[in-house]
Amino acid sequence: VAPGLYVGDEAAAANLAGLRQAGVTHVLNCSALANPHEGQPNAPTYMQLGLLDNTSDLPRMQEALGQGVEFIAQAHAAGGTVLVHCHRGISRSATLAIAYLVQHTHQTAETVFEHMRTRRRVIDPNLTYWTQLIEWERTTLPGDVLAKQGSSSTPSRSSPASIFVSPQQLQVRHTAIWPSAWKWRRRPS
Repeated sequence: VAPGLYVGDEAAAANLAGLRQAGVTHVLNCSALANPHEGQPNAPTYMQLGLLDNTSDLPRMQEALGQGVEFIAQAHAAGGTVLVHCHRGISRSATLAIAYLVQHTHQTAETVFEHMRTRRRVIDPNLTYWTQLIEWERTTLPGDVLAKQGSSSTPSRSSPASIFVSPQQLQVRHTAIWPSAWKWRRRPS
């Protein structure tokens, strides 16, 4: 999805030959799945976040974003290549990659999402993760960048509380909190 940064699923993470061929030196496992090659000779360096892809992640999501982004940054600083993965490579891994790119490219979450979607069509952070990306964007991007590009969260782009809406407002304002490419649909099996 970006130089030195891949987003994938558990099958990609389990393919040691493929990891080596792609030059992957570090694997950020966003799920609670086991790291299949951890501790083996010549295996990548691993970090596991143990995210569950549901609302139970909310209390620790900003901390997980910070840890994951730091892991990716340190790997890149050492000249490494990182695979960020979860079970299907759709929500958790995409969210961590977006958070990293928001911080390091100084672009909004929606801009990064739209760009990443051209590289990996299946990415689709869940609503809980998207709201956390908006918060990450607000705390990470410099004020002048937010003022110039606008936040991904709302048309007004100013009030943090404006992303929290009542069920009655949700029908009218749903496009204000999801990326423009987000569609109401069932995820593929």
